[in-house]
Amino acid sequence: MTGEVHISGNKRSRSSTKGAIESSNKYRKYDVPPHPNGVRPLGNIWLSDNLYNYRDESLGDFAPLIDQIILAMLETLEDPRDLVSLSLTSKGFYIFAQTDSLWKPMTLEAFEGDFCYRGSWKKTFSCETLKRKNKNEQVILANINLKDFYSDVLYNQWYCSTVDLSPWATYENIERRSNLSLEEFIEKYEKPNRPVIITDIVPTTQWTKENMLKNYGDTKFKTDQGVSMTLRDYFQYSSSIQEVSPMYLFDNMFADKAPSLRGAYEVPPYFKEDFFEMLPTKERPSYRWILVGPARSGSSFHKDPNFTSAWNGLFSGCKKWILYPPEHVPPGVHPSEDGWEVETPEGVIEWFIDFYPQTKKAGAYRPVEAIMKPGELIFIPSSWWHTVLNIEESIAVTQNFVSKANLFNVNRFLKSKPSSQLYDAFQEALNTNHPEVSKELEEEMHRSGENERIKKLKQPKKEKEAGKSFWDKLTKTGDTSVSFSLFD
Repeated sequence: MTGEVHISGNKRSRSSTKGAIESSNKYRKYDVPPHPNGVRPLGNIWLSDNLYNYRDESLGDFAPLIDQIILAMLETLEDPRDLVSLSLTSKGFYIFAQTDSLWKPMTLEAFEGDFCYRGSWKKTFSCETLKRKNKNEQVILANINLKDFYSDVLYNQWYCSTVDLSPWATYENIERRSNLSLEEFIEKYEKPNRPVIITDIVPTTQWTKENMLKNYGDTKFKTDQGVSMTLRDYFQYSSSIQEVSPMYLFDNMFADKAPSLRGAYEVPPYFKEDFFEMLPTKERPSYRWILVGPARSGSSFHKDPNFTSAWNGLFSGCKKWILYPPEHVPPGVHPSEDGWEVETPEGVIEWFIDFYPQTKKAGAYRPVEAIMKPGELIFIPSSWWHTVLNIEESIAVTQNFVSKANLFNVNRFLKSKPSSQLYDAFQEALNTNHPEVSKELEEEMHRSGENERIKKLKQPKKEKEAGKSFWDKLTKTGDTSVSFSLFD
């Protein structure tokens, strides 16, 4: 056989098949149901008889463009009627134009949180549009099933939204404790900055889905998508959603909206000390949240704000936690040099599919893993990287805090920030309420050299660059790569 094969008029090198096959190998690890439109991973084309991809024929002159660019182009369409019109041009464009990742932002922009989810974002948009026009018409979306349609991008969305989560809920290595005294918690976990699960501290009686719907079904709560939904509509969505990155109910004002929920739990004795409590209400950063989310929802890798520590108590459901100490950046995570920005896979589930297997390889750093069940609480130490995947629909509450154990980390971070507003307010409150603690803290900052380091860090850029040669400036990172966007 020659070194080339022809597919829809395009030449593809045999040597280039390795990437396609490797990109499809990950789909063999876990079973998922067939794609509803017959889309298959690109690597599967090499197992077909004729190496024919209907995608190329169906997209016409757009076929040479990679799928990411096609979806990016469709994302620029602001009028949903344009997507509908495009879907009528060919079966291939129909598959692309009904993608949930296109209809979800359109639905949220058009209706914000005032909608009832109908099984897909396109159907939801259609039903809500008809509802507002007082048209009682049934919405039935065409179900086109294609043969020989190969696309990693489209298949990956389906794969991530349907893959079984149970394999990630089998292993943990975190320490579990009960009957833990305050003194032992401080000495064994808080001071050494070590995570732990405490198994006997979280009440679960009032924080049930049924009770919450009964008492607060019509109350609106904020989601991570910037829209607010009634709890009733959110649970309707949560119980039927099937997507890569589901919306997460994540509200820092829940105590004002649902006071009985706030009264249904107490801050555990291990976390009563919180120096941020001294701050005026308007100055204090958000510190407590209600968390409700379906399976597959969660939070990507991050460190908690202002280098605070946190605790998270689970009332119902199941959560998988992965935690890395501050000095170990998780695989697939790329923080900026100054640490202010972090690049991670788009969905939490994508990290587990693409990077979790790396943690099991010989020689790899082993993170702390936890499987959290109702009635349990996890302590997340200051500056630790962590990601959370909801294995089941889950209801939880979390709070961030500043104690003596993490005060130095928090103070150092606040002083390093470009804006000094929070740092100044915190210093004033600390000096007023705990002058002895403030004095000890400043002495530690001086002894450790942090004051001098932060002073240099905040030098104007021109001053720091002064005296460097042109070549020094050009090669200061030792990286000759260039970052750019095709659509800049």
